[in-house]
Amino acid sequence: MLNVYTDAATRQDLMISGAGILFTGPNIHEQVSCPLEEKNNHEAEFAAICLGLTLAIEKDYHHQTLRLYTDSLAAVEAIEKNYTSNVK
Repeated sequence: MLNVYTDAATRQDLMISGAGILFTGPNIHEQVSCPLEEKNNHEAEFAAICLGLTLAIEKDYHHQTLRLYTDSLAAVEAIEKNYTSNVK
């Protein structure tokens, strides 16, 4: 099983965001950090999740069960409900 941990942070006054992703699993322990385009914190959290999932595919980690961890309740609820009110 692959565990994907994502987190993001935004400096609101400058609208500077960054994402951190951690992959753990059998013989896998990899950290990735990445600056993000101008985003608010909620958008940055969603971007971090998208980046983590995209990297899992690119790194060929997607052939196993994936467990996603995030501290963003808004993102978890949107994913669980397959819902968004923002069409961006």
